[in-house]
Amino acid sequence: MLHLVGNTSPAWLDNAIAHLGAVLVDHAHCEHKAAVTALSLVSKYPDDPRLVTSMGELARDEASHFARVAKLCIDRGLELGHPEKDHYVVGLLKATTTANVLDARVDRLLACALIEGRSCERLQLLARALPKHRDAAFVDDEICALYDDLWREEATHHLLFIELAERSLDRAGVKNAAAQVAARLAVLADAEGRLVRELPIRAAIH
Repeated sequence: MLHLVGNTSPAWLDNAIAHLGAVLVDHAHCEHKAAVTALSLVSKYPDDPRLVTSMGELARDEASHFARVAKLCIDRGLELGHPEKDHYVVGLLKATTTANVLDARVDRLLACALIEGRSCERLQLLARALPKHRDAAFVDDEICALYDDLWREEATHHLLFIELAERSLDRAGVKNAAAQVAARLAVLADAEGRLVRELPIRAAIH
């Protein structure tokens, strides 16, 4: 369960396959940002040993994914360039609270959970669809294998962020931490679902 409200439109998948080169470049940038975000959370919240170790491991995994996708892009003559502004992530972060330090921490972790969940969903869509489109540009055995590997590796990341959000409340002495996190996750998931419906479709993971 990815805790998402609403599925990705088939139009996104059609567009992604039609512009797979752009999606591959964006995907490389997404993996890089995920590694950087994991390390930034260590710097911001060094008080929880579980968060520090798990985010270190996550950063390592995401950096490995970045290296794999980036090499695939370069091998196919695709230039990475600079990443475009991700209005999806910006919009989701705007839905998070800054009311106090603890709530802001929980919301940031839950926003990461939803980003990971949506990414996993879309990587799985690509993994299932690409073998049926071997006549499309850039579609080959290596890319099909890549997406089949990556969606499976990404599948548990969103749960890690939810666990860390619950730990944050538990460690602060907040009662019913799991219920409070679930309620807040539902609110943010609604916001994420609206963004997915309202933002224009891009040749990008988000």
